[in-house]
Amino acid sequence: MLRAFPLFFLCFGLSGLMPAYAASEKSPSPFAELVELEDGDTFIFLGDSITHQCLYSQYVETYFYTRYPHKRIHFRNAGVSGDQVGDALLRFEEEVAVFEADYVSVLLGMNDGRYRYFDHEIFSRYEIGMGQLLDQLGNISEVIPMGPTYFDTRSVRLYENAAHWVNTRDEMRDYYPPVLAFYSEWVAERAQLGGFNFVDMATPMRRLTFAQRRKDPSFTLAKDAVHPEAKGHVVMATAMLQDAFKIEPVSEIMISLNRKGRIEKSDANGLIENLVSKKGHVSFDFTATALPWVLPYSAHEGFELVNAAERFSRESLQVSGLKEGEYELNIDLVPIGRYSDVQLAMGIELHALAHAPQYKQAMAVATLNKDRNEQAIKPMRDLWLSRKVKLRSEESWLEESQAHPDYTPRKASYDAEMDSFYSTLKELEALAMEFEDKIYAANEVPPRSYSLTLVD
Repeated sequence: MLRAFPLFFLCFGLSGLMPAYAASEKSPSPFAELVELEDGDTFIFLGDSITHQCLYSQYVETYFYTRYPHKRIHFRNAGVSGDQVGDALLRFEEEVAVFEADYVSVLLGMNDGRYRYFDHEIFSRYEIGMGQLLDQLGNISEVIPMGPTYFDTRSVRLYENAAHWVNTRDEMRDYYPPVLAFYSEWVAERAQLGGFNFVDMATPMRRLTFAQRRKDPSFTLAKDAVHPEAKGHVVMATAMLQDAFKIEPVSEIMISLNRKGRIEKSDANGLIENLVSKKGHVSFDFTATALPWVLPYSAHEGFELVNAAERFSRESLQVSGLKEGEYELNIDLVPIGRYSDVQLAMGIELHALAHAPQYKQAMAVATLNKDRNEQAIKPMRDLWLSRKVKLRSEESWLEESQAHPDYTPRKASYDAEMDSFYSTLKELEALAMEFEDKIYAANEVPPRSYSLTLVD
């Protein structure tokens, strides 16, 4: 049987019908609650080349691998370069429906506007196609629509080599951001009517870009105007986390000593054991519920630009009632730093300390996920792109040309290509699962020994 993309999806667009998900103004759907992923959930990132880059999706994955190590969450990237809504519909069954995902985020629209002035006929195709896509997704999962990312017109002028393809469209380049803004606002309204979460991607990217250009006029998140660098994908990841997910601190430890220096009370969002206070010394074992959110070095610039550690990865230690003086903090016998009794009473932040044991463990998890994306996920996306570029036209020809004299040899060649596609896909899926197993072995949070010792 010919394994072709389900072309019947496109027929829906001809009807011009309103999608079923859109509630009436008189009976709006309840507004979406922030997402809390649970053990066993499957999450799919559906999108175009920006999702195909496997960066913002990787950073969000790493957040959940470190924040909820006891929840086995399965992530799938379903981005293909050049995709528009119609392309996503064509591969919907194989890339989305078959996995019965609990959540699917949708990042489409950058290509749907065709890099032209606003054209209502072009937008109508997007409107109908996106309506159908959201309707299809809503039947099997919770949907998180996202507005298109920021199109940086200044990059076209500053980085001509990187953005050379846009130079052929000079007349429209300054008008494409508002075109995409229209698409984004439409998606936001549809999400609101349907009771979905919505992620605004362009606004935080534009705000950060404009703020940085006060210091460096050549700053950009995307030198080719469209595809963000790693720092831009960090902005995207934090936009997703902020707009759609419930965020909790990594750890909060609070210890109070009485006037005699003895333990009065303690509290934490983890487990404190073996808490001892002697003259000039406090020690305890602490098992956190999470690791800090840490990203590979290539993403550090973006991580700092958005203050991600403080906003999304807070670790704090507060010890009050200590004798006046300076104390050395050790975690698992590793010297962390020296702090005054006043600093410790106010609370110190541990989330950005790269030499701390928990940070190093989190970095090992982030590195494994980077390897997973580079060695398994990105090649998988490249494979789907190759199928689209090489085989889609052949699939259409075979559907329409069964009486053609060349049908049999071309069908045999096509079948061989498809067998190779599915064989390679299976190998990459297995490799991705091997990495997932390694990640969930590496992210188990052990009890750590804390000590504070008076040194001055």
